[in-house]
Amino acid sequence: MKYRYFPSKAALLDAVRAGNDRGYNRQLDADLLDAELIDGDKYPISFTMEHNHIAGQEVEPHVRAMVVLNSQGETALLDMATETFNALPERESFDPGEAQLATDTYDGSHRIGGRR
Repeated sequence: MKYRYFPSKAALLDAVRAGNDRGYNRQLDADLLDAELIDGDKYPISFTMEHNHIAGQEVEPHVRAMVVLNSQGETALLDMATETFNALPERESFDPGEAQLATDTYDGSHRIGGRR
């Protein structure tokens, strides 16, 4: 199984800003993330689902994704365009040195911190 990820803080921030511009339900504060996230890290996506509502109104399908933000296992839900998600690189798994995430937090599966 392959896993998509944001290859940089800049790529994640681009997706956040685009989702905010589209008015998606799961939005993040780009300025706060910019201040808190580390340059050079990669941000794996640990869960996805198709979503097709904005503020209760049916819209074109898009992706709701859970993004791992740091080695403490903190995550955030982010809605993004399907094209944005499909353009992200894929990996079979993440090595701790490459993703800069602890193996006990992200083990390449759809589990975060041991929860299912």
